[in-house]
Amino acid sequence: MAIDSPKSVELGEWKLLPERVALHLPTGTLIAADLHVGYGRERTLRGDAVPIPSLEDELGSLLAAWSREKPNRLVIAGDLVEKARPDLLTALGEWFSRSGIRLEGLVRGNHDGGKSRWPLPLLPEGFLVGRHAICHEYPGTPGPVVHGHEHPAVALPGLGLVPCFLLDERRLILAAYSRDATGGNILRRKDIGDLRGMRCLAVAGTRVENLGTVLELEAHLGAPRRTRNKR
Repeated sequence: MAIDSPKSVELGEWKLLPERVALHLPTGTLIAADLHVGYGRERTLRGDAVPIPSLEDELGSLLAAWSREKPNRLVIAGDLVEKARPDLLTALGEWFSRSGIRLEGLVRGNHDGGKSRWPLPLLPEGFLVGRHAICHEYPGTPGPVVHGHEHPAVALPGLGLVPCFLLDERRLILAAYSRDATGGNILRRKDIGDLRGMRCLAVAGTRVENLGTVLELEAHLGAPRRTRNKR
């Protein structure tokens, strides 16, 4: 049986990949957010009976995107881990050392632990990629910004809830990399008025699909009852 080749979408300076990461084409910078490595372990510590994947399993898609696209560097826009435990940070440092990925650094998110000692390079002031500022949470500034934290997703007929990117000229909201952190339906968000002009690019398996603007998507799928945007 044939396996579909990964399908990405290019829009302006960006290439949005089915591994739920974005590539800034002019600088060759790969950007990932909300990896939440160690999520399974944290759930088992709370008493849930779930599998604990290896780092190779959790980061395999990131490595696949790096190997295929051959970027110049990787920037992580926050929440690399679910909880910054010392043994996990050590293991991550070792994994990146042997992976061949050139990690520019981590812009720490709310899950990454402000006082943790990291064996990886940190970017405490954020990072500029071309004219775009990379951060974890949206700062509300008018300048071009790339961020995670919001875990955008959209419910599609026949597919259910799938992660998505949201993009316009001033803002790129990254899909959550973690398969355990798909997030909430953007069409139910109370701040949808701020999103309607943004283009929605859904990640459906090995394909990224350009669904048009959120306004067009809302008109096509209908507007469900609004809920608070919980992050």
